[in-house]
Amino acid sequence: LFLSCHTVGCVYYFLARIMLFKDNTWVGQFEKSMPGVFDRVSSPWWEHYVAIVYRGWIGLAPNSYRYPPQNWPEQLWSVVVMFLAMILSAYLLGTVLPYIVKKDPVAEAYQKRRQDLLTFANMRELPTGLVNKMLQYYEFQFSKVRHSSSQVQLTRTLQIKVANKKFRHFVDRNIERGQCFNRCEPNFINGLVCLLKELYLMPGEEFVRCGDVARELYFVADGFVHLLEGLEVKREIRGDVADMASIVGEVSFFLGIPQSQTARTSVDADVRLLVLTTENSEKLLGQYPEQQELILKNILASYNLDSHGRDLIEGQEEEDTS
Repeated sequence: LFLSCHTVGCVYYFLARIMLFKDNTWVGQFEKSMPGVFDRVSSPWWEHYVAIVYRGWIGLAPNSYRYPPQNWPEQLWSVVVMFLAMILSAYLLGTVLPYIVKKDPVAEAYQKRRQDLLTFANMRELPTGLVNKMLQYYEFQFSKVRHSSSQVQLTRTLQIKVANKKFRHFVDRNIERGQCFNRCEPNFINGLVCLLKELYLMPGEEFVRCGDVARELYFVADGFVHLLEGLEVKREIRGDVADMASIVGEVSFFLGIPQSQTARTSVDADVRLLVLTTENSEKLLGQYPEQQELILKNILASYNLDSHGRDLIEGQEEEDTS
């Protein structure tokens, strides 16, 4: 905008200078409209430049010709400026206006999902308490997604670096404890980082059920998770403890055996997880088959298991008994 005003104003000033700043030029009219403030002869150069920018601005602004040109050169240039103003206005409206009135796809998807849920609840005649709890869950997820999408959008390279910093914390922790991804190649870890997705869970939400085979691998990023056997809490996994492994379900995920414990978020606060799905892991492990074998060895060694997921001590006792 400033460059456009500068260019238009300079041409107006050049035309007025050719005509020796006569009274019928815009400079003469400007001096008459501001007596005692601007003088075409004695005013310093910066006042002339301010007048130039001002003349360029009112030339490009619609309906701004309070003093129409009094000579042919300025009239002809004013016609050209009017066309330039129309082009500039169309460009600004075409680029800026869509961002102003742009619809939020996340909000639209949420409203549609919410309406579908209400329609389904009415058709099935679901209890009001259950419907309110489902709506509360959708509102919780929507608030988390909006908070995430309101941040600056990253390029893919920057996204990999940021995600790598977020995940490297968990990888280093497990390497120190001799678990899961110990001695894995950096390229494999970077590929794994790109496949992680954020998931937010409400307090007291159960996301792993005992007896099911894991289809997702979870990393506790924020908050803490309880591992239960029945109703008894056997272990607590926190995302903010440096010397504690933060992976949930790795034995079932990589060995394909049923879960031995139930995982549930704490009732005190919501939890942020990083999730790796089976579909994504299969594609990645297909490119790095040797890494899968290394991960399996790490898991078996960490938990003292055999290839069938049984405890080695219990298996040895069974063989001795037989």
